[in-house]
Amino acid sequence: MDIQYIIELLPLFFQKLPFVIKIIGVSFIFSFIGAILVTVIRIKKIPLVSKILDLYVSFIRSLPNILILFLVYYGLPVLLNKIHLLGDNLTQDRVYYGILSIVLYNIGYTSEILRAGIQSLPADQEELADSLGYNYLQKLILVILPQTVVISIKDIENYI
Repeated sequence: MDIQYIIELLPLFFQKLPFVIKIIGVSFIFSFIGAILVTVIRIKKIPLVSKILDLYVSFIRSLPNILILFLVYYGLPVLLNKIHLLGDNLTQDRVYYGILSIVLYNIGYTSEILRAGIQSLPADQEELADSLGYNYLQKLILVILPQTVVISIKDIENYI
């Protein structure tokens, strides 16, 4: 191991670190929002959409992250160019494709963690929210999600 080479690269590493932290933060925020939506739809069992999202989660969880990165980073610009949604310039800020691949991958795993957290809640929590007259959205925001995040935070931290 060449220590001198590592020492030479440290300034470059620290120079790029804020950019990487921004990518991680943006990816986490979009992944968490997407995972909440996917989890709620899967638990509500909306007929066709729920089955499609079940397939999505199973498919994403069975693929390595690097494969999704390659498919989105290299394949999506070509596909968008073929259907004329992207200009001739295929190098349009590829950072967004990287973020998209991370988000798509994390949604699959995080939604599964949140689903397990919601299903671990006692049924009387929902009954309590019903007795207070909450609609489903209020019940989700005020009762279910806060408790689910507390239950699932360790698994989410381990995953990140």
